Amino acid sequence: MNYLLSIILAVFTQTTDVDLIKKAEECAGENADISLFQKMLDFETQNHVPVEFRGFSLAAACQESSFSNDRVGDHGKAKGIFQFHHWAERHIDSPLKIKRLDKEASAKLWIQRVTHRMHQNPCGFDSESKRFVNAWVRAIRSPKGARCNQWPKHLTTLAEWKKEIAADKTMLTVSD
Repeated sequence: MNYLLSIILAVFTQTTDVDLIKKAEECAGENADISLFQKMLDFETQNHVPVEFRGFSLAAACQESSFSNDRVGDHGKAKGIFQFHHWAERHIDSPLKIKRLDKEASAKLWIQRVTHRMHQNPCGFDSESKRFVNAWVRAIRSPKGARCNQWPKHLTTLAEWKKEIAADKTMLTVSD
């Protein structure tokens, strides 16, 4: 099966919050904070993230930092669970200004950055799913055009989680 098609099919696999939180726990290890994970999923709901991408913020934080504030990336420029650069702290009067090491504030900003870009739709996509993936890409990469044919690596993490969850559920059903 085509790799991209397998990712797309996996993303459309239905999962529960409990399933997604378990995957986030596995990723986070000693940094696991179930309360934070549930808040992140709640922020996704509040910001109208399409259901097929439920857990995208967990997958992103997992891949970026394994939920650890100790990770520093991009030659010392990126900090926190979403690896934000200094611009996130720079605008003193902005409602988007955060402390990068505040996990909850970082999660809110991350989710809002993606969902806000979804309404811009520079590629003219009709599909909500395509608009969301494009918004996700534009929220995490430097502004170089519309990026119409790209997808974030975090999407692969989310798809892998959903495939594993589906396989686990299939095994449970077969063994019952």
